[in-house]
Amino acid sequence: MTSPAVRQERVLQEFRQVVPEREDCGSASWDDLRALALTGRLRGSGIRSVSWKVFLGVLPSNTTSLAGWNACLSEKRAEYDRLVQKFLIDPRGGGDEDLLKNNPLAQAEDSKWTKYFELQELQKCISIDIERLNFDDDYFTRDVEVVQGVMLRILTVWASINTEVSYRQGMHELLAPLLAVLDRDKSAPHAAGDGDAAELAGIMDAAFLEHDAYMLFERLMERIGAAFAPPKRAERGKVAPTRAPVVVRCDRVQNTLLRSRDIELCSHLQSNQVEPQLYMMKWIRLLLGREFHLEDVLLLWDAIFADQHGRAPPTGEEWAEGEGTFPLLDHICVAMLAYIRLDLLDRDNIGCLRRLMKYPPVEDVRVFVASALREADPKNAQLPLLSPAPLPPVSPPANSPRSSGFDRAELPSNVSSAPSPGGLSNLETPTMSSPVGGDAGSGRSAAGLPPGAGAALEVLEGILPPRSDPRRTSAEQALRDLRTMLSDGVSRLGNGLQGSSGRLRGMGLG
Repeated sequence: MTSPAVRQERVLQEFRQVVPEREDCGSASWDDLRALALTGRLRGSGIRSVSWKVFLGVLPSNTTSLAGWNACLSEKRAEYDRLVQKFLIDPRGGGDEDLLKNNPLAQAEDSKWTKYFELQELQKCISIDIERLNFDDDYFTRDVEVVQGVMLRILTVWASINTEVSYRQGMHELLAPLLAVLDRDKSAPHAAGDGDAAELAGIMDAAFLEHDAYMLFERLMERIGAAFAPPKRAERGKVAPTRAPVVVRCDRVQNTLLRSRDIELCSHLQSNQVEPQLYMMKWIRLLLGREFHLEDVLLLWDAIFADQHGRAPPTGEEWAEGEGTFPLLDHICVAMLAYIRLDLLDRDNIGCLRRLMKYPPVEDVRVFVASALREADPKNAQLPLLSPAPLPPVSPPANSPRSSGFDRAELPSNVSSAPSPGGLSNLETPTMSSPVGGDAGSGRSAAGLPPGAGAALEVLEGILPPRSDPRRTSAEQALRDLRTMLSDGVSRLGNGLQGSSGRLRGMGLG
């Protein structure tokens, strides 16, 4: 078993590979770390929690000095202790106080007992959500009572400071992944003797997991908290806004961003009166936390936070327009809609909402990041590697089937063919799925296919199982049958798609 000191040295080496020590840093100093996050390579890394602290502004970006970061965190951790003492009050004791004012029956607003009863109501509301939290991570099953206490204190302090929003259902689901990541990266006390390893151990100290989780949650809510805000009340003589900021943002994603990318799908959703806030509000509020498994959610958060790095927290109007606050999230939502476009186009209002309320499983969520990056900034997008580790060099036959639903394309112009700094490998440009021109050894081209058939085949190819899966052969045969039908000009394209798609779904692939 690796000793804590050895592990900490490895984490330090990993960190310094992408973030060399600098006293004065500009935005370019973080390019390699952002590239790791945007390409999905923080999975299994020991520096994910530190990266999030940098991306969200808990740690200053103008220096990479670990000693300076430690000093900064020490001040913020002490401040959290003061906030806990201030807001988690206990009016019992203190016999020298005025009992006429400070007693359980006192009606004064500034009475300690009045504040205590308000605190109890707030914590009761929070506790209901925390107790029914079902989170797939070891940290939340190790000591349930301790974990619930940590979450309760963090959410109570934040709600007590931000009284205008206070606590809203779902906030605990934003806090949970932060705690999970901090717990995975935590260092044991005195994990390293001295130097930078000791400083890094202090930054990731398990004793301050609660403090650091509060800091991350506070910075996260600076950017996403407006999603929980109710509509503003009308001032006297002025017309009140009719919609909450999150509703405005949902409308912008579906009816502006999606329309610019796929007008057919957007028109279909509008004609079937699919209101975007009915399904997308939880996508935005919870940063897609309910739509995918935890590991996939963390990959999405890596990219969302990295893209956010360097942007100032937004104003209310900017938030509704998606400016300055996780703008990549909006484009990921559009990519998710485009990914299931054929399924949606075949459904009515209720069918669309059922599918959108329960998003189907996806083999690799990095496909959404790739699509979102292309849409947000086509020229400078950092595109994910969709194969975590290179396979041994093998020369496949010319007409052999592809091993995945993604095709290698030319490198973006901003990516050099030479090894990048810090040992990062070159980036590949994925497509939403492999071109329809050649699949599964059929050797046919996409020419002459009916309209929409190419997109349908892309979706089906994207859900093919790995080559090691025994179902692969049957799935490829079903896809070949479908391609033959389309190439021969079958008049009833919809029936053909339904039949072959059903074969794939019957094998548990849809």
